[in-house]
Amino acid sequence: MNIAYFGVYTKNAVNGVDVTGYIVAKEIAMLGHNVFCYGLGKENKKYIEDGINIRIFKNESKYILPMSFKEHVKSNPDKIELYHLRSVFILKNFLFSRFLSKINTPYVITPHGGYDKNILKRGAFVKKIYFNLFEKKYLHNAKGVISCSGASEVEDARRHNYKGLVEIIWDPVYNNLNFTPKNNKKLIYLGRYDKDHKGLDKLFYLFKEVTKLDPEFRLDLYGSGPHESDLIELKNSLNLKEVTINKPVYEEDKNKILNDCMAYIQVSRWEAFGRSIIEAISQGLPVIISEGFNLKDIVEENKLGIVITDDFQKSAQQIIDYLSDFDNLLKVSKKNIVFAKYEYSPSIIAQSNIDFYQKVLN
Repeated sequence: MNIAYFGVYTKNAVNGVDVTGYIVAKEIAMLGHNVFCYGLGKENKKYIEDGINIRIFKNESKYILPMSFKEHVKSNPDKIELYHLRSVFILKNFLFSRFLSKINTPYVITPHGGYDKNILKRGAFVKKIYFNLFEKKYLHNAKGVISCSGASEVEDARRHNYKGLVEIIWDPVYNNLNFTPKNNKKLIYLGRYDKDHKGLDKLFYLFKEVTKLDPEFRLDLYGSGPHESDLIELKNSLNLKEVTINKPVYEEDKNKILNDCMAYIQVSRWEAFGRSIIEAISQGLPVIISEGFNLKDIVEENKLGIVITDDFQKSAQQIIDYLSDFDNLLKVSKKNIVFAKYEYSPSIIAQSNIDFYQKVLN
């Protein structure tokens, strides 16, 4: 099968969508399929990376697709059978999907939680206008929708009157490195510095309560984003000397961080999937998450960690109690590795994507 993705993804990214796109493309190529990534950039480029055929087309406008790109897609020298577009409320995605529909070429989308009610509340007025003008066509013309966020994302698509095929396929994670929790009272957060979405302001207030109960605990954050300066200001105002705010880490540096902590913590106000959480679980770390995660039921039912509320004092005590039983953390670690190996295996998920593509084409 010849499949093309719109966008060039990378394994070293803070954005989980990019990481997911890279892993899926790479694994599908490893299954023997021809995989292409078409992107728009400052200059024309053509190369192969990890078995993925990368094509970059020079782009000079935010509002128009390059003519050279449209001609390439229309003439189809790579014999693409199906396109896969990721994320929503992106103008270039809409423009490309409209062009694909015009030339009768099928495409599927993965919203990555973008139609979640909580996300739609951010800039609700503008998004409502955009949805009615553009996004509705982007969704409704898709031949299929892959949900990486579970049943809630299926409901989101149906709520917007999508009538096509919808299937739940989780995002993949690699778990070739297995760590064990360290009895060092260190908690880790990895990801974007978005205090509203990721609840990092809540995390600081919560951690203040944790240190009142046990001043030996520390919290290390690694990432980048629009609210880094706000977080530094909040950290200082709360006098959180036990908190560090660091630049993002990748590969070996990231592994060292994950292999030197007690648990992973993230208290997002909402989270469609939570790639960092699954990565932590796959490496054998217990996780502490908020009720805003779509994964909360999976975490609770499989005892992969704990789910806390916005009652900071109560949740702080819950965290202290949970982490005080180190023998249990070691048992959770082993369970998490096995769970992720079967639920989020990249090769299995890649094949699930292929099966869905074939279902759409048939």
